[in-house]
Amino acid sequence: MARLMKNSGIQWIGNIPQHWEIRKLKYCNFLYTGNSIKDNQKDNYFNNINANPYIATKDIDYPTLNINYENGMYTKCDDKTFKIAPKNSILLCIEGGSAGRKMAYLDRDVSFVNKLCCLNPININSKYLYYYVQSPSFNEEFNNNISGLIGGVSIGKLSNFFLPYPLITEQQRIANYLDEKCSKIDETIEKEKLLIEKLKEYKQSLITETVTKGLNKNVPLKDSGIDWIGSIPQHWETYKLKNMFNFRKGLPITKENLVEDGIKVISYGQIHSKENKGTKLVNSLFRYVSPNYLDTNSQSLVHKNDFIFADTSEDLKGTGNNIYIDSDENIFAGYHSIILSPIEKKNTKYLAYLFQTDCWRSQSRSRVTGIKLFSITQKILNQTTIIYPPIEEQEEIAKYLDEKCNAIDNAITKRETLINKLTEYKKSLIYECVTGKKEV
Repeated sequence: MARLMKNSGIQWIGNIPQHWEIRKLKYCNFLYTGNSIKDNQKDNYFNNINANPYIATKDIDYPTLNINYENGMYTKCDDKTFKIAPKNSILLCIEGGSAGRKMAYLDRDVSFVNKLCCLNPININSKYLYYYVQSPSFNEEFNNNISGLIGGVSIGKLSNFFLPYPLITEQQRIANYLDEKCSKIDETIEKEKLLIEKLKEYKQSLITETVTKGLNKNVPLKDSGIDWIGSIPQHWETYKLKNMFNFRKGLPITKENLVEDGIKVISYGQIHSKENKGTKLVNSLFRYVSPNYLDTNSQSLVHKNDFIFADTSEDLKGTGNNIYIDSDENIFAGYHSIILSPIEKKNTKYLAYLFQTDCWRSQSRSRVTGIKLFSITQKILNQTTIIYPPIEEQEEIAKYLDEKCNAIDNAITKRETLINKLTEYKKSLIYECVTGKKEV
């Protein structure tokens, strides 16, 4: 017999079982945000003796929502300046790019950053609440209430969010069911993520080995005399980057100068995008500026075989991120960028792969300055050294790596697609259960 349903009166929740109620979060939880730690004080919080883990948004993984308690940051249990999220409560990111997406169920007491909100349950099953917070219903209400330049939801608004409220015994049954089903989905997602990481590591090692040793493993080697390079084929050369490239700056613009349609431009943000593999252009990286810049700033146009480097990075790993221009069309280098144009107009695709290696980037990483932002200047790039095989061999290496890396990238994309499908299925299953549309 089908269960009797009623209209919840809340559009994003829809129908619920007739015996369920609708309540507000504030009647089921204590809600409060955590405490920030200034960058220059973080060295004081590495002692884990008689201490709670200090959790930031970055310590919560998405989409598995696993939490990293071993991040190296701790606050003393007796330090009353830090609020505590107790075991079996929920941390929810309410500000920034991960707002409404990252959340975690705690299996121990923690202190936490001010961008996270603790949902400390009262009169509700904590696991049922955790699953509801993951549901599309909660997500829709959250997104409808985001405001501010950074983008977030205040505790005042959050406390008035609605949620379906079944009997406590039914909440427990739903939580148990979703624990079993979601753990299997999460386990599969974790396996796929590990495979992706292994594929990325293999790709990186393949590129490094090929651009530093070549395709012929039988050629005699010589000591390059340079630490980061080591031995290279005897007939290869090394040059300072400044002897091979001319340097220019990108457009002196900001995000406000971008338009819906016009001349293509690639700026700092797109260079650091996960979609940028560094060795070819992809349409998703393009933004647009007014055609007027063709008359006023033509020196910021890039051409085939040029490179665009980001001049700053938010972390050391991103130092040296760049993109190779493999197309003859009007494209501008945008804000916070440095253009490298080859002095001799030859195919530079080999160098596009060399520039992706950690060993080559180690030269600039050792020279950059900054704390929150790491700056890479023309002077720093000038001082780096490149390996330079004969041009015919460069083209063979580039062709080989194009084929191999495309195959690896396709394998990664398939696994990422599977993860996305599993994530969507998990959301759908949670929604059906926490709104009573699926009886468990």
